[in-house]
Amino acid sequence: MLGTPAESLVAWASNGYINRSTQQHGVRRPPEKQVQRKIALERIHTLFEQASKTKDQKLADRYVQLARKIQTRLKVRMPAELRYKYCKKCGSYWHQGTVRIRTREGKVVFTCLVCKTIRRKPYSKRI
Repeated sequence: MLGTPAESLVAWASNGYINRSTQQHGVRRPPEKQVQRKIALERIHTLFEQASKTKDQKLADRYVQLARKIQTRLKVRMPAELRYKYCKKCGSYWHQGTVRIRTREGKVVFTCLVCKTIRRKPYSKRI
């Protein structure tokens, strides 16, 4: 065991944990955390694929619930392509018939038909 905290930080940095790129505070996560996060993202994608394939709404909602639990436990951001596929309030997976999608004044408006929550996503008109 090294004596001072500075010596232990130097030893930790010499093992390759200091990242020279633009990450926050110049420190990257230990490799096992990176592997866990990668596995978590794969599982989240798999759960959303299963939710999209199933016809049972309760089962799809359960898949979303499990994906959100993985996300919160491992501090992983929900991928951008999956953020607007479920209701953040009630957790229901949005199949056709459980969501109303409208465009309005530079926004896409998602209305959950289960809990009546409204979410808005801005978009820009490209010519």
